Amino acid sequence: MTKKKVKYLKRPELPKIKDKSKVPSGWSLYGDGKNCGISYSMLSSFMDCRERFRLKAVEGLRQKGSTEALEFGSTFHTMLELNALGISNYDIQRKYARKQDSLTKVAMVTYQEYMKYYAEDLKDMKYVESEKEFCFPFRCSLGKTVYIRGKRDQLYVDKIAGGGLRLQENKTKTQISVDQITRGLKAYLQPMIYLASVSRDYPDKEIAGVNYNCIRRTSLKRKAKETEVAYLSRVKEDIQNRPQFYFQAYEIDVTRKDIQKFESEYLNGLVCQLVLWWESVKNSPLDPWSIEILVEVDDTPKCAACESLVEVHDARVERKSKKLSCKFCAKRYIKKAVANPHHFTKGLGTFSPLSFGMGEYSNRVIEGSNVGLEFSSNQFPELDNA
Repeated sequence: MTKKKVKYLKRPELPKIKDKSKVPSGWSLYGDGKNCGISYSMLSSFMDCRERFRLKAVEGLRQKGSTEALEFGSTFHTMLELNALGISNYDIQRKYARKQDSLTKVAMVTYQEYMKYYAEDLKDMKYVESEKEFCFPFRCSLGKTVYIRGKRDQLYVDKIAGGGLRLQENKTKTQISVDQITRGLKAYLQPMIYLASVSRDYPDKEIAGVNYNCIRRTSLKRKAKETEVAYLSRVKEDIQNRPQFYFQAYEIDVTRKDIQKFESEYLNGLVCQLVLWWESVKNSPLDPWSIEILVEVDDTPKCAACESLVEVHDARVERKSKKLSCKFCAKRYIKKAVANPHHFTKGLGTFSPLSFGMGEYSNRVIEGSNVGLEFSSNQFPELDNA
């Protein structure tokens, strides 16, 4: 039996890094520069896996290629942006008429039916802005200020809600969780961060809430030997036969008080975790796995300066050969490398119920209700005998 040779993928050449104490991407958590701060997508990446986040933010690495879902969403977003800016549907269609790829044509068919379906609603919409960038300072409870930046889809005056400002978030999806949107939107990271930016940019305006505008991307596939014209006609007919399936908009009222609660109970803790992580890796961002701590060498009682010094690695420690000592009480310390408790790689095979809906304890966390919950003192049910 002949053995097959294994073909290994050629490792791509990445930029060589000479100074490992510098951030290759030029990014920093602090400051209000163009390459500073944090965004919703970066926060999501940090929550998911800190090492993957570091590879993206610090080393500047990106996954090559794109997906149909991302390309469809980007194209449809641009069409809605042009419409909100006052560009006519005729000019938008002309802009994309030369595009030959099937995905763009599907997006155009979907957009045309979307405009027909919401024709009456769009007449009453007065857009204040479209695809506007924002950047606001957020001071967390650790005393650090982090600038949060992003780009809002649309913002319009909601006449029905008394003229308050309503954020429109456009989402192209294949699956829509109505319960998660209607009950859990006030805990949604992206729209609530964007509303926090609106509350700062328009301090004297009433906040109406969010229009969570869902557009379902067709799941119909082109059949073998089916012409593109026939396929697009079939997609169009399917949308016309069930527009409520493809287009679902949910207006959720959100007040400034709700935004304050979100910042206090959700955003602050997340930013604090990010600050602790950055403080632990910023001096050696390419080697985040260990940090140096101060370990006591003698039994001399610690002074008040030592107490804070051990926690924050204060500069009041003076170097004496390889050892350190507090210049107030002369207590001696030595630096020791230990595993960084703030950095880790998320293991595979972990399950997050939040990825598929509201998750456990949603009634308690979001609504303060104990419905569906019961008390149990057994925290290891998987160890019980069957």
